[in-house]
Amino acid sequence: MSVAEAGDWIADAGQTWSAGTAASWAVETDSLLAGRMTLRFHLPDGFAEAAYWTRSTFSGRGVASRALHAATEWAFSIGMHRVELEHSTLNSASCRVALKAGFTAEGTRREGALHTDGWHDMHTHGKISAEATGSQATMPCA
Repeated sequence: MSVAEAGDWIADAGQTWSAGTAASWAVETDSLLAGRMTLRFHLPDGFAEAAYWTRSTFSGRGVASRALHAATEWAFSIGMHRVELEHSTLNSASCRVALKAGFTAEGTRREGALHTDGWHDMHTHGKISAEATGSQATMPCA
């Protein structure tokens, strides 16, 4: 991400927070930027979509799964019924993040997203407020 893109992302985060359509957080570890967590709200339907990234120097440390868990618990505390996410079937690390944060693997959307290298099948994961115990899901992504 360039400096200009980062500035745009920060401005967008402020605008979507003010509009009540999303919440974004910088994820910090040891006083360093480790990643980003965003929830996009679908208020009439009572759910949020989660998106996240982690800087490569922090991958494998549980940063994303802890941030996802915290953001999901917050979403449930403000009345969301469900939080969902999807990731490319080629992104096994993101699948591990979702499962570690207690999300259930729910299925695959065939050719569900266009990436720079073509269409990707997308795994979907979800967690509902009744599951807000912090337990880990065990269904593997295949």
